[in-house]
Amino acid sequence: MARSVGRVGVDTAGGVLTSPIVPNVFVNGAPIAVEFTPVAPHGKGPHGGAFMTHGNPLVIAGGSLVNATGDLASCGHPLLSTSNVFIG
Repeated sequence: MARSVGRVGVDTAGGVLTSPIVPNVFVNGAPIAVEFTPVAPHGKGPHGGAFMTHGNPLVIAGGSLVNATGDLASCGHPLLSTSNVFIG
């Protein structure tokens, strides 16, 4: 099943993805989301310093695994993306 690729500053995993790890690869005009991309604080405990985990092992940008809809942040929230760029 194809999944929508995540974008920093646009898409969320509990909080908006922030601080691009790969600032020179763009999806729909926004930096691409990859493993370890920080997530804005959106609560206490693990929600205060979350980051994206477990990107797609077959899709790499700037040496990092790309994240898409359904990939989890370290706090447990799934990535929700609406880009029109998809990976399998």
